[in-house]
Amino acid sequence: MQTVPIIGYALNGVKFDPNTGGACSNNASSAATQGAGAQCTYLGGGAWSLEAIVPNSPFNFGADSNNAHVQPTGEYHYHGAPAGVYSAMGGSESNGLGNKMQIVGWAADGFPIYYKYGYKTADDASSGLVLLKGNYKPNSSATTMSTRPLASVFPLGTFRNDWAYSAANGGDLDECNGRTGVTPEFPKGIYYYVATESYPYLQRCIKGKLS
Repeated sequence: MQTVPIIGYALNGVKFDPNTGGACSNNASSAATQGAGAQCTYLGGGAWSLEAIVPNSPFNFGADSNNAHVQPTGEYHYHGAPAGVYSAMGGSESNGLGNKMQIVGWAADGFPIYYKYGYKTADDASSGLVLLKGNYKPNSSATTMSTRPLASVFPLGTFRNDWAYSAANGGDLDECNGRTGVTPEFPKGIYYYVATESYPYLQRCIKGKLS
């Protein structure tokens, strides 16, 4: 398992970039990002890294319906599941379930990235599709850390530091938001990542080796 600057690219050539450059300083008490004494910034400079698309965050990164936005450099990129790519590949969603399991991109280590849905039983293509979920949950003990920004201003989950992985959290995926199983393109099985509705949305690490 390793972290890489760019985790992968969608089929349309747009990069997946789930992390942000935003952060807050230790013990921040205001979500203001500009002005004298600002304790948070969208461009880095703090110990508490901001998440882009978590619910109830006091920060608005301007993500669109595809969980994407434009960086200050002008580069469009995804922070979460690319709904537009899924629909462009013939995917549709109704009542919280998709009509197919679909590759939407490729990770930096060469393994495929699938959109939200996979087989209920990883190695059984006849088991039906389900919405796959990550195994990260907010760690409530983070709010008791002496250096964490004020919880009343920054709800639990605002920061990357708030989230913790456990295989016992009831999700379907490993710490890199992936699993091994059969897919329409790989009926004999393969390791693959999943772009999920739940945190971490996109993998924050890769399991394979970079060539």
